[in-house]
Amino acid sequence: MKNLTFSRMVILLSLLGSVVLGYLNYVKGARLNEMELEVANAPKLAAEIQQLSLQLKELQYKSSRDSFSALDDADLYVRTIAQEEKVSIGSVNVDPGERDVSKGIVDKIYSIVPTDKKRPFTRVHISNFLYSLEEKSPRLRVTRFEMESPGRSVRPHEIGDDRWTFEAEITSRQRVE
Repeated sequence: MKNLTFSRMVILLSLLGSVVLGYLNYVKGARLNEMELEVANAPKLAAEIQQLSLQLKELQYKSSRDSFSALDDADLYVRTIAQEEKVSIGSVNVDPGERDVSKGIVDKIYSIVPTDKKRPFTRVHISNFLYSLEEKSPRLRVTRFEMESPGRSVRPHEIGDDRWTFEAEITSRQRVE
């Protein structure tokens, strides 16, 4: 300590200061490299966010079109579709049922039969009815359909009347709440 003069003390403190500043510079440089990598990934991340926002917009649009979820009442939903102008089926009976698919998932099944079972409809009205059921609610699917000619049997060489009676079944798969 006797040989420690002012100039030697300044040199020693400068050496220690340069070591500390070198370490801090190394840490900041490593952080700068990390940030440069993040900035390089920013365009990819922005494109991914944009794609997810478009998917969200599409799902929100589908959800707003889903009148079944808005009504949350299958009986009213089916009767409303049956009364539409292009469908013109009229009054229908809707009988609900359920079937467990797996743990936490259940199929809600609705049988649809016209109130007057013998009243015939054209294929156009029946197909418009079934199409409208599925088109206006993406959660519903027609899972069973039967149609019969109410009149006499038609021979293979004859052209039959385009009048039919029908029964249908729709299914909505839902989580158990």
